[in-house]
Amino acid sequence: PANLVQVSADVNQTFQEVQLFGVPETFWIQTLLAGLAIICLPRQFHVAVVELRDEKHIRGARKWFAAYLILTILAIIPIASWALHAAPKFLTVPDVAVLSLPLSYNQEWLALLAFLGGFSASTGMLLVSSVALSIMLSNDLIMPALWRFKLLSRHDKHLPKVLK
Repeated sequence: PANLVQVSADVNQTFQEVQLFGVPETFWIQTLLAGLAIICLPRQFHVAVVELRDEKHIRGARKWFAAYLILTILAIIPIASWALHAAPKFLTVPDVAVLSLPLSYNQEWLALLAFLGGFSASTGMLLVSSVALSIMLSNDLIMPALWRFKLLSRHDKHLPKVLK
């Protein structure tokens, strides 16, 4: 609890420093790269374009995605502030900072829960990326090569209707 007050004060000081000195010059480049990653990565492209069933879903997705980003920021700011100010020794490996917060308070079960959540999220991202890349390879490289070298006919009755 006393540490929480210090972390809150540190967050407030960080916001004041940003207001005084402005954002770092790399901020806009990093923001642009993050925005491009949302569109250009195969996983995001697959979810946003290939899996889109109805154009009406885009309006809802914009609102939910904005809400998701805001909630993520609200969760990241206190954790990052705690890691920067209260426990800089955990920043030698930044990926472990989130796991070190519950461990520093002897909450092993919470650290395990955080680890399992991160592991399941990364597994899901790998699966969607693998599906997206396999679809792209199949549709843009393999099938055109098979048709070009006449190893497969577009009129083959064994082909699914999607590929014809």
